[in-house]
Amino acid sequence: MSWVVVGGGITGISCAIELAERLGSGAGVTLVESDSVLGGKIRSLELGDTRVEAGPDAFLTRTTQGVEMLEKLGLQGEITRPVIFAANVYVKGKMYAVPKGLMLGVPVEIGSFLKSASMLSFFGRLRAALDLILPKTKLASDATIASLVNARFGKEVNDILVDPMVGGINAGSTTDLSLDAVVPVMLENYKKSSSRSLARSLLLHTKARDKNLSKPPESIPFASLALGLDELVPHAHKYLLELGVKVLLDSKATSITKNESSYIVSVRSGDGSTLNLNAKGVAVATPSYITKTLISDLDAQCANKISSIEYAPVAMIIQRYPINSFERKLTGSGVLIPRTNQGVVTAITFASRKWSRLNFEDSEILRISTGTFKDSRAIALSDQELSSQVTAEVCEILKATKEPTQTAIARWPAALAQYRPFHKQLVQEIRKDLASFTGLEICGSAFDGIGIPACIESGKNAALRLLEPTENIC
Repeated sequence: MSWVVVGGGITGISCAIELAERLGSGAGVTLVESDSVLGGKIRSLELGDTRVEAGPDAFLTRTTQGVEMLEKLGLQGEITRPVIFAANVYVKGKMYAVPKGLMLGVPVEIGSFLKSASMLSFFGRLRAALDLILPKTKLASDATIASLVNARFGKEVNDILVDPMVGGINAGSTTDLSLDAVVPVMLENYKKSSSRSLARSLLLHTKARDKNLSKPPESIPFASLALGLDELVPHAHKYLLELGVKVLLDSKATSITKNESSYIVSVRSGDGSTLNLNAKGVAVATPSYITKTLISDLDAQCANKISSIEYAPVAMIIQRYPINSFERKLTGSGVLIPRTNQGVVTAITFASRKWSRLNFEDSEILRISTGTFKDSRAIALSDQELSSQVTAEVCEILKATKEPTQTAIARWPAALAQYRPFHKQLVQEIRKDLASFTGLEICGSAFDGIGIPACIESGKNAALRLLEPTENIC
C-alpha cells in the first residue's frame, strides 16, 4: 500500500514532498495528476520567443513558505523581486497613483492618505476621515469586507480602492467576500483594538509587526524567479523523483472508495486503462468541484457541501506592443480598473517594467486580467473577440496609438475559489464530516487560502495530519 496525493498543483506538490521527506524513499508515495505537467495554474504562455506567466507571477514573502520551498528545490539563487511595485488606479478616464498610507487598500495613515487620494471626491475624502470619530462599528457574525470598509470610510474608498485591490486579488467583489476568511488581519485587529478607528487599529498592528521583525520589512514583499515562476515546476518534479515519489501524469483520479484496510483510488490513464491504487492514506489536493466528485462515494452529503464553494472565471491576455505605443505615460508596475468602469479588463500589469527579464528595448509587454465572480463576459468570448475587446479597452485606458504585435490568451474557467460569508465555518463542517475517515485529507486553495504560500502550507498540513495513526480507517 502507498500514500496517494491527488492533484499536482503547488498544494499537491507540497503535500507529496512533506510525506516523502518524513517517511523516506521506501514509503511508496504516489502523486496523481490529470495534466501532462505538474504545477496547476503555475504556468506560462509563449509570446513569440518570450515566456510570460499565465497564472500567478509572484508570491508573497511576508510569510516564509514560498522562499523555503524554493530553497528546498535549490532555487534560492534564482529568487528575484520586481523592479518596481507601485500601482495606479483608473478612475473616470484618468490615471492616478494609488494613495500613500494604505494597507490592503484601506487607509491606515489618514493624513498621508488624504493628501494623496486625489481620485476621490472632496466628500469622499471627508467621509474617509470620519473613521477617526465614528462610533465603533458592530459587525454581523460573518461580515463582508465591504460592510466594514463602507461603514468606516464610505463607499468611494471601497469601490475605487479596496475592491480593485482585495477584490481583484480574489477575482471577486468585496460585497461578496468574507471579511474573516479573506482579510482576517483586518477583522481580528479591529475587534481587539480599543480604538473606534479601523485605520488606527491597523496602524498599531503594522507597527507592532514590524517591531518584532529581526530585520527591516522588505520594501517590495513579493518575489518570483529569474526565468519566471514556472521555473519551479520542473525542479519540483525532479525533487519528487529524487525523494522516491512516483509521479503519474496524464492520469485522472475518478473515485475514492474504501474497504476494511485501505482506500482505493481509481485512476484512468491517458491511454484509457484503469489503475486501482491501494492507499494507507489519501490527500485530495484538487479544486472543490473535483474533490466533490472524488469523495461522493464516501460521503454524499459532505460532497454537496464542498460543491457549494464557487469559483470566478478568469482569462489572462498577454500582449506585446511596439515601444512608444502609448500616449499615456506608463508609470509604476500596472493599473487597477474599478468595476465601475464596466469593461471586462480588471487590471493591467506592465510586465516589461515590473520584471527585468521582460524588459526589451523595442517592446512593451502587458499582462491583462479579465473576469470576476458573477462576470463571465470575458471568458464567454472567442479568442478573436476577447483580443479585440481587450485591445479596445487598453487603447482607452493607456491611449494606445498602435496595435499589439503579438497576443496570447490563457483561460481559467474556474480560476479562484470564492470565500463567501461563513466560508471558515463551512470548511470546519466539511472537515468534521470527514473526520471519521481516518487517513483521508482535503487541502488546497478552495479551503485554506489562495496564494502560493497558503497552498504550500495547506499541503504540508494535510501531510502532517495524514501521518497521525491510520489503523482505524473506518
